[in-house]
Amino acid sequence: MRILLALSLFVVIGCAPETNEPVERRTLAAVPLTLHYPLDEFHVGVTCDWDCYTNPNGSPHAALDLSTGSGKQLVRAATHGWLTVHGISGGCGNMATITHPSGYVVKYCHFSSYEGISRNVRRGDVIGRSGSTGYTDPPGYDHVHLQILDPDGAAVHPGCPPGISDACNDATSNTLWAMKGDRVARAVEVRLGFDFDGNGCEDLVARTPGQALLLYGGDCAGSFASEQVAVGSSFGDFDVLLAASDWNGDGAADIIGRRLSDASLRLYAGDGHGAYLEENQLIGSSFSGFDKLLFASDWDGDGCADLVGRRTSDATLRLYAGNCAGGYTKEDSVIGTSFDDFDTLLLMPDFDADGCADLMGRRSSDQSLRLYAGDCHGGYRSENQLVGTSFGDFDLLLTKDWNGDGCSDLLGRRSSDGTLRLYAASCTGGWASQNQLIGEGWAAMTAIF
Repeated sequence: MRILLALSLFVVIGCAPETNEPVERRTLAAVPLTLHYPLDEFHVGVTCDWDCYTNPNGSPHAALDLSTGSGKQLVRAATHGWLTVHGISGGCGNMATITHPSGYVVKYCHFSSYEGISRNVRRGDVIGRSGSTGYTDPPGYDHVHLQILDPDGAAVHPGCPPGISDACNDATSNTLWAMKGDRVARAVEVRLGFDFDGNGCEDLVARTPGQALLLYGGDCAGSFASEQVAVGSSFGDFDVLLAASDWNGDGAADIIGRRLSDASLRLYAGDGHGAYLEENQLIGSSFSGFDKLLFASDWDGDGCADLVGRRTSDATLRLYAGNCAGGYTKEDSVIGTSFDDFDTLLLMPDFDADGCADLMGRRSSDQSLRLYAGDCHGGYRSENQLVGTSFGDFDLLLTKDWNGDGCSDLLGRRSSDGTLRLYAASCTGGWASQNQLIGEGWAAMTAIF
């Protein structure tokens, strides 16, 4: 069903006209934003697209109306950023906006109710329920009016969400939508962490002395849903292995490794069900000059995963910003200096629950943990903040949202007994619990990620 009003209501359908000038199609490759479908079900997809009617000022609808089927459906954040709950706003009805760190805005109309107040949100967070507040045709037609605005307030065409609706025609093959297979990825499917088996919880992978990879599936509650599931063999030629939440933008978790023989980076693209779509794909060369390599779900706030390395020669941190398609938008960009006094560095999807990725390091000089809180723009909101002491008895530290509360926890292998220990984040920059036993017999593993 298309949402069409009489001419007298054109100025208020969904919302009043978004601009006084005709809206141009932006070059999507230049938009630093990736969208995930904000509804859990696709229903019939898009019922009113970019050009389904024209406002009296000559501007098009300049948005997509997404069908919610019958009943009030959960509406989720299509990207991360600052959520503003506006209340009734003309024909838009109950309106909410998410301002991405880049300045782009995702605008929602017609909510029946909100979930919480204005706050930082991450992709997939529930922000409200669908409805028909404001002006719709026919009256009472539940849907979500979704619009993308650039930092100057001009509407940007996001492209039609691939694979869900034949009725949407935007006359372009470009899209801002993240993909899962041949369709758009739903926000409910998004996990900032490493969910390799697709059950919605973070997982661990360990390399055995025989160089095989084994999957230990998390249960979102601090324990394991599965253990020692074979993932791959012959991984002895990698000196670094990284758990990647999604490097190539297909919505599935991946594994990245640095090959000893040539210092190249290799991608093992996950299929979302605990196996690979592709293996040993070259994604970077000449990475021998880094003594640390880190994976970030999104360091610079553009919605794409990134890689960071500490350069051996000068202890600088260098950013390789991902493009959500397996490549880079920029390479070897300095994001930090004088990081030589850290024997461990971790990029955490979000330690303090402000919606931004964070950097944590263990300082060699005193074995303390130090937090460098990210600002969602590739820099730091705060630096060198003490968040833990006496961490010298761990030969390995890694980050997971192991208890499923949405904040990055710390896992460590204790040198003295080979046990795995959980330090659960409080979501406020501290710890809810510390040194909790979650596994035994991990001493023989040559890598855990």
